[in-house]
Amino acid sequence: MAKELATLSEATVAAQAGYDSKAEDAKLLRAAATAKKDEEEAAAAVKAASEEESALKDQAESAAAALAEASEETKEDAAKEVEELQTRAKAASVYTKEAIDKSIEVTTALDEVAELIRSRQADIADREWTPTRIFAIFDVDKNGLLDRDEIEDAVTAMIEKIPTEEQLAALYAKYDANGDGQFDMQELESMVEDDLFKAKKTKKSVLARAASRMSFSGKKTKVKTSQEEKDAVQGVKEDLMAKEILVEADAEAAAAKEKLDAAVAVEEAKKAEIAALEAEEADASTSVARAEKVVSDIANEEWTTERVFAAFDKDLSGTLDTSELQLAMTAFLEREISLEDVDGMLTTFDVDKDGVISFDEFSAIIAEKAAGVTGFFGTMFANKAIAESAKELVLQKELEGIQMTEEAQ
Repeated sequence: MAKELATLSEATVAAQAGYDSKAEDAKLLRAAATAKKDEEEAAAAVKAASEEESALKDQAESAAAALAEASEETKEDAAKEVEELQTRAKAASVYTKEAIDKSIEVTTALDEVAELIRSRQADIADREWTPTRIFAIFDVDKNGLLDRDEIEDAVTAMIEKIPTEEQLAALYAKYDANGDGQFDMQELESMVEDDLFKAKKTKKSVLARAASRMSFSGKKTKVKTSQEEKDAVQGVKEDLMAKEILVEADAEAAAAKEKLDAAVAVEEAKKAEIAALEAEEADASTSVARAEKVVSDIANEEWTTERVFAAFDKDLSGTLDTSELQLAMTAFLEREISLEDVDGMLTTFDVDKDGVISFDEFSAIIAEKAAGVTGFFGTMFANKAIAESAKELVLQKELEGIQMTEEAQ
């Protein structure tokens, strides 16, 4: 059992490592996607900040030169202008540094994940564009529908041309069966049989060409073509590729998480099984010890909680149910104990709320009713006659138990 648990624990550790790896990949790719969007903005910010800083410095130098030649009447105003321009130039310098730092941060984020991106690009480079693939990329919320913008990108990738508004309108009129402006899988599969798609030129793999146009840092390289349409088509394909990489990374992380959860569940179930077996063994050991004590108590004519409990545990379940507890307490208190009274005892002493009284819970009841188990009946009942009557009932129950045991044998 311990060896089996150790094996399951190893499996959980391996599943955790697998999930951590996939989750980290997804995190890096998502960060890279954000960084790529920020890259152009960061570059533009650096350019704008540098130009402003340079212009203000030039203005400050010009103002300083003018100050040197200013007359006494204008010198004060000229000095103020120089000071203001220098202050603004310093502020612009700080802004330029911040913009450069941001640009470096963005570039670093892309550099860190570049190898991962390149590896995943290679994995998907030769895939064909199919309706199934298109849905895997776009239908992230799994609602089974693609909107007009997504359809336009899908058509662009499939026919390797930017579709005209007339072509899109014709496709919608012909294949958007319910006219809701969205395409489900069946409608998309019907659409790709259109002549527009069959007329597509045979070219180099869409993603292979897209990958070849991505630098190590993830930035687009210059396209050696004068055809703007090709640039636009390539842009669409690259965006689709980036989305596909993210979708697959997230799916892999989710699958790894499911595997981890399953491994943890199996390990926890085995731990629970082992704990239950150990508890069962402990209970069995305790029951044997208690039974041996009852035999000893009877032989020594000693009245203890163990002996009394055993006498009323008619079904030998190790617990007293409602009827057994009612009979026991009726005998002890020599008054009829109602089910309502028994329910009250259960509410008070049934600690684990399983609807029966265990030996430990019964001991708690006795402890409340008597000073202790020594001189059990004498302590519980001041009236000797009542005590003897209770003893007789216990002896009767013990005799019934012996008879039941002999009959069972």
